[in-house]
Amino acid sequence: MTKQIICANCGESMLECYTKKGLRLYVCKHKSAKTLNDRVGKPKHVLIYCDHEIFGLKQAFENMTAETNLTIKKLREATENKIDDSNLYKSANLALELDFEKDRLPELFNAAMTLGYSLGLEPRKSIESLVIGIARQSRKVLDNLGVIFSTEQAYRWYMVEHNKTEILTEEERQEAWKKYAVNEVITKAENIRKKGVTE
Repeated sequence: MTKQIICANCGESMLECYTKKGLRLYVCKHKSAKTLNDRVGKPKHVLIYCDHEIFGLKQAFENMTAETNLTIKKLREATENKIDDSNLYKSANLALELDFEKDRLPELFNAAMTLGYSLGLEPRKSIESLVIGIARQSRKVLDNLGVIFSTEQAYRWYMVEHNKTEILTEEERQEAWKKYAVNEVITKAENIRKKGVTE
């Protein structure tokens, strides 16, 4: 049995249907939203929101950013509106679950785009490489963005930054790798921008 979807505006059950491309739509017949037309141009239904997956991703994003200044609008602007919301929410949610710094996420996504452009990558691939590379601590994936460093570099940097002399714990090593990777992505992107200005 499928879950009943209720229209937030009129409280009535919404009609579930699919486009030719398989996109799931939920529509309602109330009069306060934009009208969709059928093949002969007659008003048929009103679209409230589409793709139930996006609705769930949006809810998860809003829950994780409820007490922050991070919004999907900021991420759209940071990625120049070149990534569809479904993929943008997926990447943002994964980054948030991995405890990326919320306030720096737009800056980080924009940096990944800059690195991707310099290597001929499409925006979605750039953001995916960034998040997945850091999530898996994969130097191979981050290499897609031209970001190359050794684990030892990350550990040494972290120890200097935190005035540590003793051996790092497993948790600290993971944090060191992630923070160093983020720093490298942003720094490398800034260098590319500066180079572009001076040339």
